[in-house]
Amino acid sequence: MKNKNKVVWSARFNNQTSKIFEKIGASIDIDKRLFEEDIFGSIVHTKMSIKQKIIKKKVGVKIINGLKKIRVEIRRNKFVFNKKYTLGTAPEKIGVTTVTYEPEYDEYVLGTNLGVDIGSDFHYYDPYYDSEVIGQSSYSFINIPSSYYKIMVYSKGNYLRFDTDSESDEYNLNHYYDNEDVLLMLFYEDGTAGYLTLEGVQVGSSHVIDLSTLQTAVHSVITNNTGLDPDYLSAFGYNNGESYISNNRIARFAPGYGLNRMWNDDGNFIINYPSLEVTPNFVVNTFVGSSYQEPGGKNYRQTTTGSLPSSIEKIDADFDVISADLNNFQISHSGSFDQWSVSLEDTSISAYWNVYNSSSTSTMILPSIPTSVTDEYTSLSNPSFNYQSVTLTDWMCTETYKEWLELFFSSDGYIYDFCSGVRGLTYWAPE
Repeated sequence: MKNKNKVVWSARFNNQTSKIFEKIGASIDIDKRLFEEDIFGSIVHTKMSIKQKIIKKKVGVKIINGLKKIRVEIRRNKFVFNKKYTLGTAPEKIGVTTVTYEPEYDEYVLGTNLGVDIGSDFHYYDPYYDSEVIGQSSYSFINIPSSYYKIMVYSKGNYLRFDTDSESDEYNLNHYYDNEDVLLMLFYEDGTAGYLTLEGVQVGSSHVIDLSTLQTAVHSVITNNTGLDPDYLSAFGYNNGESYISNNRIARFAPGYGLNRMWNDDGNFIINYPSLEVTPNFVVNTFVGSSYQEPGGKNYRQTTTGSLPSSIEKIDADFDVISADLNNFQISHSGSFDQWSVSLEDTSISAYWNVYNSSSTSTMILPSIPTSVTDEYTSLSNPSFNYQSVTLTDWMCTETYKEWLELFFSSDGYIYDFCSGVRGLTYWAPE
């Protein structure tokens, strides 16, 4: 993994610089006095990036909201400027198995393995490699149908999602790679779709697509055997021999929400895809039951990788929360599953903890961090936890959560490269 935390002068000096030099080079004392100007400029730059389609609008809005939140915290003297804190630098010992920083949301996600191997080595795992947009190709359309749902255009790791009724509209698609195949899909209101594959598309090229020439996509129905109402579906395609990560996804096959876009009248999930030659592998996420994050609701999840699943099944387990007191958290559970976890929000910083517990226990212990770590990572020193949800999980690739951990740390790749799937049941904390 690349060291993303090198100082700017590291390419010029091989040896460690003196503390005096680092103090001279540090700019935070100036930065914190210019926060109004810096944040204003960053917001303007983000809006420009959205307008020029450099970043997706959804991502841009989250960035802007995060910047505004920081500005409010600084104005209220609630934001801590820390010269020591460095992202991605791993402490030696900590009761945390994985830590991931999500720059898109400015959040930390920390996973502990309490009840399995307390006090394990700290492990920083980042399966995503840096990608650079090298250019764009452009698309306009003729013979546009009078009625349809969405048009989606995909390069490897990027896509456009839109609807238009004008032949003069033009859309720009980002590329990580030059001379790559591009897939176009047209989703109709009745739940079917058409597709077209453009081979060897070059950066800078322009294309006029005749939508009357599309081939009929394969229409696949996945039977919902849970007896519960469908809530959400996401499905992605990727090629053989490639890792399932965002930069390698070829296409997204669930373009919208609701009837005829994710499921049919019978509550069975639907997926349209070009052919197994174009996308031989899939990652399919299905959710049934209560709506996602509905207070007091239960939501069932099934994720499968590889071939399309023929059916959706519930995890063979259930539970109830007996005590939500974080100093005495307890559940009662039944059935067969590998582990249960509690999602906690640390409201003192933008961080979320997933505390994993063995299926042999029904109580949770709050995570603690050694002082040797908090001395350096001061933002982790005073957690203020809020209980968000509880999840039972059945890892379909292992028999126990400990085996899954061993597989996770011995595999050089993304989780769904080596795990065939997962089933889970999540209960959302009541308001």
